[in-house]
Amino acid sequence: MLSCDPSETPHPFAPAEFARRSSESGKVAYANGSSGRFSHLVPTADQFAELRFHAHAYKRGVERQFVELADALKDGYTLYFKNVGRRLLAIGEVVEQVRVATSARYWEAAVVRSESSDPGFDAHQDVAELVVLQLAGAKRWTVYDDDGQVTFSGNLSSGDMLYVPLDWLHYCEPLGSSTHVTVSFRS
Repeated sequence: MLSCDPSETPHPFAPAEFARRSSESGKVAYANGSSGRFSHLVPTADQFAELRFHAHAYKRGVERQFVELADALKDGYTLYFKNVGRRLLAIGEVVEQVRVATSARYWEAAVVRSESSDPGFDAHQDVAELVVLQLAGAKRWTVYDDDGQVTFSGNLSSGDMLYVPLDWLHYCEPLGSSTHVTVSFRS
């Protein structure tokens, strides 16, 4: 597993470099970052309000419609805002850097926000490679390899990154208030 420990390296990998190296390895990768490293990517309250038309609310794999996003969060739902790379400039810049570094033919980003410890999704696989940037709070991740063996189990805290290869089963649960961005790409 590729990893970058800031105590060994003064400046952890940039997300694009992390994505490129991780994608080349084909294995799960983790980079320990400094708290607040990605705080400039956390959408503002106004931006979340603008994104409400692109939000889906999930709890334990079940989607529910809400008129007010605050009600969904209060009821323990995880909010999934899709296609944010096209709507939020700072996240769009990270997505573009990952696209260039990995020569991706498909790319996008989603912001995932929760205020409880209820998981939004069951264990699942994605049809793209993922780079997860933990923007705020913490989330516990478990990633399984092609043989169903746990290859990563740990907490992502603010500033950390995780790479999940294409089609690898994974599960995450928030540890209270949590916001992360997932950059999805296929080379």
